[in-house]
Amino acid sequence: MGGRKFGLINLALGFVGLFIAGSLSLQHGLNARLPCGPDGGCGEVTNHPLSYVFGIPIANYGVVGYLALIGLTTLDLAYALPVRWAWRLGYVGSVFGVGASVALTLISVLRIHALCLWCIGSAITMCLMLGMFALSSCEAAAPPLGRRVWGLAGVLGLLAVGGLGLVGQQLAGAPMNVEGSRTALAATSNELLIPSDAQQLGDPAPGVWVVVFGDLTCGSCARLLPELRSALRLHPGVRLVFRHHPIRQHPFSKEASIVAETAAPAGRFWDVVYRAFDTGPHTREDIEELATRFGVRAPWDHSPAVRGATSRVERDVTLSDRLGIVSTPTVILVANGIASRFVQPDLVWPTVALPEYARLLPSVAKSARR
Repeated sequence: MGGRKFGLINLALGFVGLFIAGSLSLQHGLNARLPCGPDGGCGEVTNHPLSYVFGIPIANYGVVGYLALIGLTTLDLAYALPVRWAWRLGYVGSVFGVGASVALTLISVLRIHALCLWCIGSAITMCLMLGMFALSSCEAAAPPLGRRVWGLAGVLGLLAVGGLGLVGQQLAGAPMNVEGSRTALAATSNELLIPSDAQQLGDPAPGVWVVVFGDLTCGSCARLLPELRSALRLHPGVRLVFRHHPIRQHPFSKEASIVAETAAPAGRFWDVVYRAFDTGPHTREDIEELATRFGVRAPWDHSPAVRGATSRVERDVTLSDRLGIVSTPTVILVANGIASRFVQPDLVWPTVALPEYARLLPSVAKSARR
């Protein structure tokens, strides 16, 4: 039976890939952020709408794929199977995996404009596995390893599960939203956090404001804002406030914000926001198409409307920098008589339900009478 040495290498690579894909899946499940180098693009890539298929994170499919390759490799090493069908299926699966990895890498670079080091690590692992499958077909025949390979697979599996347990423990204490400076926030007035001309939705007489600093090319923002907006009708007394924090590494994100602000006087701000979320404007032509679609000037125009919009965006950026905000979405809960606080995006409504905030909101019965 051929493919023994390279098959063993492939088995180890399969568990490496399982650890990587499992870590990315844990990031989704725990709403946390993996360490990702100086650019920190992993969360941006993995939370982008393009990183989901049928509503399921692609990382979850990766876990299933690596488990399948591990199983097929183990069967091929352990038994003398007819026509090496396990090896053949594994080879085909690794070809598909490499194709998917290349496609996802191109999407992250060309569409999302961010790099995920963990995703690249998975792509490299999959390419190496394809190489091992190919090389194993060239090895001289060797007897199957039998139960020994199952023991090896068990040891490698325990190492992978143990590693994922450590990753999960670390992520459980590392929220996806990197909070800003609490000291700076404590020194910032509610008037600065919620200027009168900021874009707002919800109860016109709120007791609590949910202030979101977002980027119009941010996949996580594209998921959070619609959820918050749809939940407003279930939470009387709460108002949603959007402030701009275009990430500097995202090309044309500031220009997208300027287009949205330019369209705001005509009541089209949120239309531009959701269009930007859907299309992800990343080129000058995309921005011009966005502006034309909503009947406003491009952000490089020097008209008074564009200058005013630019001023509002830059005001938001100045404040977000002062608050130490480095990622989006960053959410701040504001209420009169209560110190403003950073909250994790997935904990907005549980925090609003706390007694200190709930007392500021109209009761359900009072709301029903309106």
